[in-house]
Amino acid sequence: MWARIEGGRIAEVSFDGRGCSISLAAASMITALVRGKAVDEVAELRHALTQGLAPDGPALPKKVGDLRALAGVRRFPSRVRCALLPFEALEEALQGCCAD
Repeated sequence: MWARIEGGRIAEVSFDGRGCSISLAAASMITALVRGKAVDEVAELRHALTQGLAPDGPALPKKVGDLRALAGVRRFPSRVRCALLPFEALEEALQGCCAD
């Protein structure tokens, strides 16, 4: 994942990778979702997705946008990690980018 930050917001974001269809789809949807958002919103969005993909978790909220299409992944616990991995990669890419 790559991101360009301007004024604490994600101005541009992209990814390059290989993986299963779930991880690639999630990465694509995540880049569209976070573009223009404040950097500190990323953890909140990841948390909402994580909770929504838990076996007994709540429905995925509207704020996760197209990622709601991944709701069925919750039935396959071994694939939940595939959907969350791109968020983890993005958070790692953003780590320390906006330190004062």
